[in-house]
Amino acid sequence: MERPEYISYILIVLLLFLSPVHTCPETSYRQQIYQAYLKGDMDTWDYIIKEMEKEELSSVSEKLELLSYYYGYTGYLIGVKEKKRQKR
Repeated sequence: MERPEYISYILIVLLLFLSPVHTCPETSYRQQIYQAYLKGDMDTWDYIIKEMEKEELSSVSEKLELLSYYYGYTGYLIGVKEKKRQKR
C-alpha cells in the first residue's frame, strides 16, 4: 500500500523540477518596445534598437531580445514599403 504514496511524492518532485522558471527579469527595453508596439510608434522602436546596439550585450537572452526587435522592425519596414508601392 505504500507504493502509490511514494509514486505520488516522486511525481510531485518531478513536476517541481520540470516546471518552467523565469529567471530573466523583464527589461525596461522590453516594456518600452511593448508600449511602442501598442501605440504604433516605430520611431521609438528604432531608437531603442540603436540604444541596445550601443550597449555590450553579454548574455544570450539579451542578444536574442535585440534580434527579436530587429525582426519586428524589419517586418514593419517591409510592410511600409509594400503600402508605398500600392499607392502608385
